[in-house]
Amino acid sequence: MAMLRVAAAQFAAGTDVDENLAACCRLIDEAGDRSVEVLVLPEFSNHCAWYDNADHAWQVAVSIDGPFVAAVAAHARTHAMYVQLNVSLRSFDVPGSALTASNLLVGPDGTIVGRSDKCVLMGNENTYFEKATAPNPVIDLPFGRVGLYACMEGVITEPPRSLAVRGAVLLLNSLNSFALDEASLHIPVRAAENGVFVVAANKIGPIVPIEKIEVVAAMLKVPSAALHGAGESQIVGPDGTVLAKGSPTDEEVVVADIDLSVANLKSRPDGTHRMRARRPSVYVRLAEGECDDIPPAADHLTCAVAIPRTATTADIEAVVREAVAKGAQLIVLPELCGATDPAATDAAAFIPALRQVAANSVVVMSIREGDAHVGVVVTSAGVVARQPQIHRSERHGAWVHRLGDALVPVDLPFGRLAVIVGDDLVFPEVARLAGVLGCSIVAAPIAIAEGWETQYGLIERSAENRLCLVAASASPGFDGGIITSLPRELTLWAERSERRFDGTINVPDITRVPPGPGVTTAVVTPSNASNKVISKGTDLLAGRPWRVMQPLVT
Repeated sequence: MAMLRVAAAQFAAGTDVDENLAACCRLIDEAGDRSVEVLVLPEFSNHCAWYDNADHAWQVAVSIDGPFVAAVAAHARTHAMYVQLNVSLRSFDVPGSALTASNLLVGPDGTIVGRSDKCVLMGNENTYFEKATAPNPVIDLPFGRVGLYACMEGVITEPPRSLAVRGAVLLLNSLNSFALDEASLHIPVRAAENGVFVVAANKIGPIVPIEKIEVVAAMLKVPSAALHGAGESQIVGPDGTVLAKGSPTDEEVVVADIDLSVANLKSRPDGTHRMRARRPSVYVRLAEGECDDIPPAADHLTCAVAIPRTATTADIEAVVREAVAKGAQLIVLPELCGATDPAATDAAAFIPALRQVAANSVVVMSIREGDAHVGVVVTSAGVVARQPQIHRSERHGAWVHRLGDALVPVDLPFGRLAVIVGDDLVFPEVARLAGVLGCSIVAAPIAIAEGWETQYGLIERSAENRLCLVAASASPGFDGGIITSLPRELTLWAERSERRFDGTINVPDITRVPPGPGVTTAVVTPSNASNKVISKGTDLLAGRPWRVMQPLVT
């Protein structure tokens, strides 16, 4: 496949619709001069997303057949370019002539070849816009399948994931965000977890009317200096590598040449196909509206990742004993750490010894049970819960023939725990299930195989589901895992008393585990999992777009 030149344009969009249109056209022309074939513009390119009232929101919105869209289409046609334009749109096909936050994909002939209305609204957007009632479409273009989404739709997994599972290899993301964690986490993880390219365009400059910035900052409980678009528009490859990135403050067009055939590979290092290995029948709960209540959980819990020196019972006992001595109440060991040859050896023989060492702690590890790879929860009472691996991994192909058909949490004194083993955390649906099932903490005996897993993936599983996560791995060449804890103060529009706003909205506190044998401890906060409201009217779990997520479960 020939290379495709793609770009993301970032600029400041204020309250003057004509000035904003001029900026869009100027950047399309600049991209055209650089032979760009696909360009993404930021979210709400027609007007900053702050309105006096519903009538004001209506007046500054645009019509699909109006002059704003027509001008953009004319410039796209001049350069024979695909342009993703995101606007507040007067949607006459919606009952009540409502407004939508919409991506319009303009083709090189100036016609609109695709439209995607936002299905996850952020904060005050809920006051003015209608949510989409159908899945974001996948659009067949001459160079490949393309999906469109916007801003908050990429802070959770479902919208980008539903595009990728239907064959999209290029995702276009328009943003209107002041959050620093968009560029550092939420944008690149969607490329890596789906094995696709992502082109993401964000705003710069004030994202609310400049004369109202102090008032709005006081309402949101953030510093006024934070209410500027964070920029850092970027193009990300299928392995999570950022191929090109813009500055935090400057108007610019960020360009990269990409080979979409790379996004068709979808294979893990062991040969596991990350899409064919999915288990849609296991995810059906994600397409239902209700979330389970979260049982009471500990305010503070000392956790440990314990990596033994060898697979012997003595070394496993030693590392668990060290973790207990450090005060660990939850201890997680790497995948199959007690089996020197997991394809031939049942590794459960050392569990009786762990019962004595664990004392009042809980130990989570994975073992072979016949033809299944199973996560086990061990206390002084013995094995109190088992969780079979749900997805097939080629590295276990010689012996794992029996898979689990559900994620089954266990209630423990410190909270509801999900055990996730093997490669199951690579599939974002499983951590999502843990959130929907009311878990506050995940224990994961795993074997990290790709750098994005610790750079983005495990952190995002914790962030988007508001779960504490303790993951242990002994894979050579990679970190030994990660421990995440949840800040209590997540929600915009809420008072902050524990720490100052640092520019990020949805990032857990992270303790990275160094590679090699040893014990790493950290204190996590399971009780904070009960707060999943990221902004007024926007709940990360209860507000997920379950009505339009059939592509994930079919």
